[in-house]
Amino acid sequence: MNFLVIGAVMIVGTWIGMAIVLWKTNLLNDD
Repeated sequence: MNFLVIGAVMIVGTWIGMAIVLWKTNLLNDD
């Protein structure tokens, strides 16, 4: 695979992971 493709996948995966953590944190705070 191309290095740029791997880097892009890692960056997108990191953003998705952060979004999920923030979303779950907001759900816990709402309760």
